[in-house]
Amino acid sequence: MKIKHLTSTLALAGIVGSIPLGSYVAAKKTDLLDARPIPIFLEVNGEKKTMKIPRYNLFKIPPGNCARYAKNVARDVFGLRYDSANAWDLRYKNKIVTSANNEQLDDLVKRGDLKPGMLVGVYNPKSAHINDLDATGNKVAYTHMIVYLGKSDGKLRFAHQFKTKFEIFGQDDLSKRGLEAREVIAPKDYLSKGQVGMRRD
Repeated sequence: MKIKHLTSTLALAGIVGSIPLGSYVAAKKTDLLDARPIPIFLEVNGEKKTMKIPRYNLFKIPPGNCARYAKNVARDVFGLRYDSANAWDLRYKNKIVTSANNEQLDDLVKRGDLKPGMLVGVYNPKSAHINDLDATGNKVAYTHMIVYLGKSDGKLRFAHQFKTKFEIFGQDDLSKRGLEAREVIAPKDYLSKGQVGMRRD
């Protein structure tokens, strides 16, 4: 989805230093116009913890800004900061971790190549952007961006913005909706499978 030229006036403060990839930061409403966050039980180090996934107001995240939504959730919930781009160009502004498909996602988690807060580029064959060109002049590799949240009841959970909706869904829903995972993205200052260097915005 293409980024609209609207600048967010509020940013999450106080997230600095270096934290383990997959650590969690308390997600709070950063704007009075934001909707109530979506609660979800996630399995963290063998324990179930309630996480709150933001639903930003549509002035902050206008419809069709899946990349901005995924990037903001990664920042506000997991403390990971990605450079901005359209969904299909995030791969050039950040770090490609690995290629992916729907059947591989569980294995990627087990290998440590997919961790909470990482983004997943997804191909939607019904997207209006499938014939667009990316920043390098090549046909886009994927058209949509989602963020991995972690496991809940043994299932992988993701969040995304689709048109005007903010949703949490399971890995099985990708295939049911005709969507195909293509690539896992981490911040460009991703150092190893355990650490990410944080930037101050």
